[in-house]
Amino acid sequence: MSLIFIFLDGVGLAPAGPDNPLASAPLPALQALLGGPLTLEQAASGRGAPRPGESPAPSADHRSILLRAIDAALGVPGLPQSGTGQTALFAGFNAAALHGRHQPHFPPVALRPLLAERSVFQRVGERGGRAAFANAFGDGYWQAVAARRIRRSASVIAAEGAGIRFRDEQDLRAGLAVPWDITGAAMRRRGVSAPPLSPEAAGATLVRLAGDHQLVFFETFLPDLAGHGRWIADDADGAEQAADGDRRSAVEQIHAAM
Repeated sequence: MSLIFIFLDGVGLAPAGPDNPLASAPLPALQALLGGPLTLEQAASGRGAPRPGESPAPSADHRSILLRAIDAALGVPGLPQSGTGQTALFAGFNAAALHGRHQPHFPPVALRPLLAERSVFQRVGERGGRAAFANAFGDGYWQAVAARRIRRSASVIAAEGAGIRFRDEQDLRAGLAVPWDITGAAMRRRGVSAPPLSPEAAGATLVRLAGDHQLVFFETFLPDLAGHGRWIADDADGAEQAADGDRRSAVEQIHAAM
């Protein structure tokens, strides 16, 4: 059995309404699985939760579907943030509680060894399984890390701790990796020889990797950039980053290097 772990940064569960694009966006595959839009009401309906003594209700393709809302605050006062939140997500411990507060952008320095030791990648390996980080990393990312222009993200720290191989442009051209923006438009604008990729083809790549890996991880930060108004649609090539001088978020700095 294999698990495909897709991390969509910037996506959360909210009530249906005019301010929630997930309530009305055309997402036929997801809506078919869930029986409705990806909203807080759908999670509260108990989708996938069987009654006592009952088996989970199968979906149209006979697989059980489970949708659950998780409180990102994890019992810690304040606004949830990426640094501690992603650490908790990838390693399974309450990073904000251990750190004493929510931390934005990157994992707290004191918790990085624990993230590397307890990550989902590490746990798969300890059980004899194979894990794959499906994102394609360009040379520019590692050069920026070496020059200390950016810091390692939670996912990179977790994967490094487990000895996971980071895929590159060669893997991308071989159909064994997926660009962080899914279509590869951002990489091509920086001169990287990234083949155009449709969302369907990107999904097929993840499924192909799952054929010989027990865990396949892929992350995209497009929803986060779009939610902050820093990514605009571009009919010619899928998407285009909004020009905003040097006032770039940590997410933008990381993926400008990728």
